[in-house]
Amino acid sequence: MAYSVQKSRLAKVAGVSLVLLLAACSSDSRYKRQVSGDESYLDAAPLAELHAPAGMILPITTGDYVIPVTKGSGAVGKALDIRPPAQPLALVSGARTQFSGDTATLLVENGRSSTLWPQVVSVIQAKNYPIEKRDDASQTLTTDWVNWNRLDEDEQYRGRYQISVKPQGYQQAVTVKLVNLEQAGKPVADAASLQRYSTEMMNVISAGLDKTATDAANAAQNRSAATMDVQSAADDTGLPMLVVRGPFNLVWQRLPAALEKVGMKVTDLYLIHIRRCRLIV
Repeated sequence: MAYSVQKSRLAKVAGVSLVLLLAACSSDSRYKRQVSGDESYLDAAPLAELHAPAGMILPITTGDYVIPVTKGSGAVGKALDIRPPAQPLALVSGARTQFSGDTATLLVENGRSSTLWPQVVSVIQAKNYPIEKRDDASQTLTTDWVNWNRLDEDEQYRGRYQISVKPQGYQQAVTVKLVNLEQAGKPVADAASLQRYSTEMMNVISAGLDKTATDAANAAQNRSAATMDVQSAADDTGLPMLVVRGPFNLVWQRLPAALEKVGMKVTDLYLIHIRRCRLIV
């Protein structure tokens, strides 16, 4: 009886310890931001002047290789955030990005000027980000608090953004300005966090615009494929043949996959010129 009670208590202690361990692992994300390894360098003795024993003559020294003494005020050890700076991504074809202060900018070609603003608004709405103010005439909107959920943060951030689309020379500029940033209800103003979370919103928009362009291209390609007409015919010698009426490049691109579906394997392709081709199966 005593053995069973002791065993039961041991099982309960082990269970509680496991729960606490899992809870700690699931909530503590500091290891994703901190350097791992030995920190004994923080306790290293400062540089000191070299004193030679009596009677020893030291060679002439030069200041070229003297390590300067500095008084740094930045974080060190576990307090140092080792994550690289966030960068806005130019996912849209032909675009480029830039960042300054608390503002990220995506520059896209002018050919999308008529559809760019509606697409930006659509991306924001699809993500269910709350819009506090929107002015379609000036192509500007201000969001309410947007809550972020990053696995490398213990306490999550939230931000308010001003998003606009303006002409800039021969391009259109999609601008994301971080109006306010908070963590656990406290204002945040350090440069790394401002860059990380203004870039976070910009990359969401950039990815959304890229998806919209990809979906439109795929839909256009599918429409083109749907209009292709395939008919049975015969050549001058009476041998059977298929006549495909459609864009040459599209037919040439899809022909190998179509042949594989009927059991034929394409081993080589030769494009002789724009309207003639050779296919070896």
